[in-house]
Amino acid sequence: MNNDRVELYRANASKCAGLAKNASDIQSKLTLLEMARAWLLLADRALMNGQTCLVYEPPMPSLRELERQYFKD
Repeated sequence: MNNDRVELYRANASKCAGLAKNASDIQSKLTLLEMARAWLLLADRALMNGQTCLVYEPPMPSLRELERQYFKD
């Protein structure tokens, strides 16, 4: 699923770049190129997120809890 999303984002970037190539005014070209860049950033992030492994780490015990645990009288 993640690879499908990455390819969709890249395809959108390509469409924006193609539209920019045919745009008649500079403002439209710049806007479309910025949109293409944004789609490529989304593709990169989606790719990285697909490779990230989340690991649960329990919270650190408070100093008071550590005191009780290690310095019991």
